[in-house]
Amino acid sequence: MTKQTSRVPHKGAEKSRELLKGASAIRRAVKKAPDLTEYERYLLSQAANNLEKEAAYADSPATRAEPVLQLDIYTHEDVVRDARKLQAVRLGDETYLPIFSEGQSVLPHCFVRSGLFPAGESPKGITNGEPSVLKIEVMSDEKNRTTVTLEGEHLQSYDRRIFAACLTFYRDIPLARSGESECVKSSYNKIGSRALVTRGSSTHLAIQASLQRLANTKLTVGLGNGKRISIDPLIELIPEEASESNRSKIRFRIHESIAQLYGRDSWWRHPMQVLAMQGLAGWLGSFYSSHSKPKGLPVETLNRLSGLSYSEKVFRQLLDAALVKLKSTKTHSQALVTDIESWVIKNNNTQMIRVKTAKMDGSNPEFDDVSTNERLESSQNAG
Repeated sequence: MTKQTSRVPHKGAEKSRELLKGASAIRRAVKKAPDLTEYERYLLSQAANNLEKEAAYADSPATRAEPVLQLDIYTHEDVVRDARKLQAVRLGDETYLPIFSEGQSVLPHCFVRSGLFPAGESPKGITNGEPSVLKIEVMSDEKNRTTVTLEGEHLQSYDRRIFAACLTFYRDIPLARSGESECVKSSYNKIGSRALVTRGSSTHLAIQASLQRLANTKLTVGLGNGKRISIDPLIELIPEEASESNRSKIRFRIHESIAQLYGRDSWWRHPMQVLAMQGLAGWLGSFYSSHSKPKGLPVETLNRLSGLSYSEKVFRQLLDAALVKLKSTKTHSQALVTDIESWVIKNNNTQMIRVKTAKMDGSNPEFDDVSTNERLESSQNAG
């Protein structure tokens, strides 16, 4: 006797059907409302079209390949919000980062899975303050290999938290389209507060120096599909006007070119508590925070990716000490190390390590959107 099995539809198919029902309901309502103006009919028709496009994607995610999803200005805010859970979105002429909550920032994988913000203050062979061209190794798939070329002043570990803090100002506003776009007006104190920097006598100068490094840095990111993305500079600093006498104020722009790095599965929501950690522990925390599953890696690969390039013996000592720090109960759960497995591949004597954090359970962490108190579930799958 053949056993009957029922086919359970995947969540994407269920969501697709619900979206199509909504589109059909709108179209039926339009037909039953003869008093609508042509403009009202157009708006409702566009809303139905957007729901149908979203339904097609939900049922078959491969239909949306562009890193920045283009939506028209009439798209319903719920559709925009759902799209921004997964990637950067262009709404009309305005480009937005993926959605994230307060206390978080969003960074592309190539920023935290490389030595762009190295584990030390200055990588081997690079003099701080001296312009250079540097090829930065990035952990990426063989089929979708990513390369990063840095031109200008090399960045430091501290710059990761300052850049991430500056990104948080773009949580609800579009990225800059040009040098004529509205700039963010803030202060060193506000940036320091978002970066979780402890105030001190040198805080202002440290943030100022970090912003200058970011402003003097150009990145060229090469993707496996042959596409190259230029981000020049990482942050544009706007000189203060002659009428401005308060030197604690700062004005800056982050341009929309960076949105190309926020396609599906190429970015992550990071707690600022993790991004603010310094040294090798901070680099490892950000690195492992960007993964949803543990993965075995050669210790030497971690050494190179971190931007340190010590001897394997010295790096292993530093690695063990840093992982002990990440085991502390004070560490945020997204970087809290719960298990470490080490082994040696005998045929080539390669030291391997697999690290698991409290959030690595094969799924992605939910996050609180404090503006709505809703629980949102991310659908990223960063292996």
